[in-house]
Amino acid sequence: LSYTLRECELYPKPKWLLDLNPSGQVPVLIDEASGKVTPESEVILDAIAALAGPALAGDGPEEAERVATWRKIINKELLPAGQDAKGGRRGGGSTPLHAVLRHLDELVKGPLLTGESLSVADVSAAPMLQRLFDDDMVPLECERLHCWWKAICDRPAFQKTKLPPGAYWWWW
Repeated sequence: LSYTLRECELYPKPKWLLDLNPSGQVPVLIDEASGKVTPESEVILDAIAALAGPALAGDGPEEAERVATWRKIINKELLPAGQDAKGGRRGGGSTPLHAVLRHLDELVKGPLLTGESLSVADVSAAPMLQRLFDDDMVPLECERLHCWWKAICDRPAFQKTKLPPGAYWWWW
């Protein structure tokens, strides 16, 4: 899929972004053919998966269920546990984060999260887990996650989009 990346300042939000998306939420996907504006990372992933074909969303019902499970854990468990461990926003520590990471480690099918093929689960997980790997917060005993991370980092498409350490907001 071809795309044009346009970065913007987050504060203050530029007028062109607010004209497209009054909430100012980023990222935003604009379908140049239809003009449709889609905000929010996970919704954008669904839109891209729909364009790319069924394999990205999970090839078959069993893999589609694994993709959905991964995305739920990444967004509903890993994100808050990471916020707690990194910033102490809710008074948490590394124990809940490590419990989530151990659970995720058990779910890795290998070499990618849901098996042999890249899926939306990998695309959803990579930016969040990048922050943890960059800060050495993934325990070494999570061997499957470490193998997955190497497999993701070796992909040319990921290498094109991976931000250097510290060039991203830690948790939002």
